[in-house]
Amino acid sequence: MAGKGEFKHKDNTGSIFKNDYKNEDKHPDMTGTVNVEGIEKNVAAWRNTTDSGNEYFSLRFSDPKDK
Repeated sequence: MAGKGEFKHKDNTGSIFKNDYKNEDKHPDMTGTVNVEGIEKNVAAWRNTTDSGNEYFSLRFSDPKDK
């Protein structure tokens, strides 16, 4: 069960938010968490544009780090 102030996603859901700590181009534009079949993952997203001008997000998933 989630503690006070701690949010847990339902299975197969997630959320991302603007990364207020982005200081360099290599830092993600957005970060967040997802729950895939009960497994929590961190997600980072970078906004990109194809050569033909279409915008998309590139994603990277990682295991959460212990706090």
